[in-house]
Amino acid sequence: MVSCDDYEFLNGKDRYIDCSELFEIRYDRILSCAEYIGVIDEKRLYDIINLVKISPYIRKGTLKKYMLLSE
Repeated sequence: MVSCDDYEFLNGKDRYIDCSELFEIRYDRILSCAEYIGVIDEKRLYDIINLVKISPYIRKGTLKKYMLLSE
């Protein structure tokens, strides 16, 4: 869980991050549609990356593509 006490941009609502699936979004789409709302601290980002790495739903090829698979 990501606590709204830690991140003002959550607007007073605690959140859960679903690490069971990766969504690939084209860079140009991000540039045209994305909006900056805040920053996840380094420790939380590390935790999220580790959850993605151990997800049974994400293929090894996808993890390799994003350099998330350590062999």
